[in-house]
Amino acid sequence: MKKLLFLSFLLLFHSFSLKAQMFYPANTTNVEECISFIETPLGTEINYRAKGTKKWATLRILNNPEMGGEYLVEFPDKSKQRILKNADGTMQVKKEGKNTTRIFTSKDLFLCQEDEAEYLEISYVLTNDIIGFVCSITTKEGITKVFNVMSEEEQSSLYELSISDEDGIYILKRIDNDYELTYPDGSKKIYSWDVMSY
Repeated sequence: MKKLLFLSFLLLFHSFSLKAQMFYPANTTNVEECISFIETPLGTEINYRAKGTKKWATLRILNNPEMGGEYLVEFPDKSKQRILKNADGTMQVKKEGKNTTRIFTSKDLFLCQEDEAEYLEISYVLTNDIIGFVCSITTKEGITKVFNVMSEEEQSSLYELSISDEDGIYILKRIDNDYELTYPDGSKKIYSWDVMSY
């Protein structure tokens, strides 16, 4: 029973972390700068990746708003900025003492722009008390293909995948917060933690 409760908690925690909302600057197709926003009843975590770096920084939340409220956060450059998520899928980021507001767009809206990115979506589902791994890829042409799981090694986070009506086996391996996908022809791509390869 304890093991099932622990697994349920891990699944709940992991599903929240995988469902982080990603926001990119609305006025560009450059996907390097990103704000990751995880808001749950258990707490809020806001991460930031600056342009020109692959490292994420966790932003320090300086106030305690209700869910959906305006967050006052400290960025890595020590600037204090206010973050407000809007119902239309955008996010406003305003520096304290400045009149300018930067608009960030959610990943779903960003996908509608014709960017050159491919997206790897990964989640875990609980069906009949069995935890299942689900994975799909959206190509830069906007076509989503769902992988079939042929085999998995949980200890090494290694998955053998296939796509219906296609020949060959794909190999997916988790490396820290990134995923390495090996294609049937042997070529490899790295997909970053924000489920985007660019």
